Amino acid sequence: MKKLLELLELEGKKRDTFIEIAGKYRDRRIAIAREHMSTVDSLGSGLRNGKLGEDDIQRLVDRLHDLEVRQNGLRSGFHKEVKPLLTLEQLGKLVVFEYRFEARVLDRMSDLRRDRFRKGREEYHRRLGESLTEPPADSTINEN
Repeated sequence: MKKLLELLELEGKKRDTFIEIAGKYRDRRIAIAREHMSTVDSLGSGLRNGKLGEDDIQRLVDRLHDLEVRQNGLRSGFHKEVKPLLTLEQLGKLVVFEYRFEARVLDRMSDLRRDRFRKGREEYHRRLGESLTEPPADSTINEN
């Protein structure tokens, strides 16, 4: 938020009002994002386990679409609510900041997933290599 406030160069009452509105927006956006992740997890685990019927799948997919519409509506509502506080240039800066911030977050998440996958793969190959070069723990070698 600090970088955004610096970028927008808001001061005084406008700054305070913007912070209040942005805080409410952030809280609602987080709630929707959590519900979205939970729905994706339910869909993913249900598909993986084979426990979802077609109606369940459709319901969860529809729920995801509804959440995306709500998220977009929330962003649009936020922009309309803060527009009286901002010049058109500041509003443009806000929109660019949001999309770039979101892209950076997605990139970081992708990097974390890639790192976790790479570490898991390295651990698997390390263990596989150990199991190929070391005799099983219960084996006995007859030296006679």
